[in-house]
Amino acid sequence: MELLYQKPIISINDILEPLSISKPTANSLVGNFEKLGILKELTGYNRNKLFAFEKYLSIYSQN
Repeated sequence: MELLYQKPIISINDILEPLSISKPTANSLVGNFEKLGILKELTGYNRNKLFAFEKYLSIYSQN
């Protein structure tokens, strides 16, 4: 979660090194965060997806 506050738009590759996890583990983690509504996929691609910590970003976009 701390990483999402630092970088609210991420890719799978963005979390591999900071969390010291494998790509399958990162995919599973992001998938679980999507199911929980924490992350939302932005691109619609099968590869090179970007995910947003949407609720956090919405705080900054409110006027």
